[in-house]
Amino acid sequence: MNPNYSEFRFPQIRANPWPKLFRSKTPESAISLIAKLLVYNPEQRLKPLDALCHPFFDDLRDEKTKLPSGQKPPDLFNFSKEEIISVDASQVDKLIPKWYRESKEKNRESGY
Repeated sequence: MNPNYSEFRFPQIRANPWPKLFRSKTPESAISLIAKLLVYNPEQRLKPLDALCHPFFDDLRDEKTKLPSGQKPPDLFNFSKEEIISVDASQVDKLIPKWYRESKEKNRESGY
């Protein structure tokens, strides 16, 4: 540290609440996700696969979800075995929707 500035005092800045930083139409789930991701302490920060389980992404887990072009989204749930074993079993149920798991089982049974 520079010895000439040992008496420097940083200004005190008060934190603004997250909803104040976003537009009024911003979904509460989006604000909640951002608040959990932008945590300074990495031990308290939301982990990546935990973030994917957040309610903000519930629309992507809906079987009827379409892209703006009207097409189905790409395969979003083809996680590797390593990724799956890194989360709790209860999170797997949230992360990979039941309809997707059932369709994969049917494909395996039919040989696809």
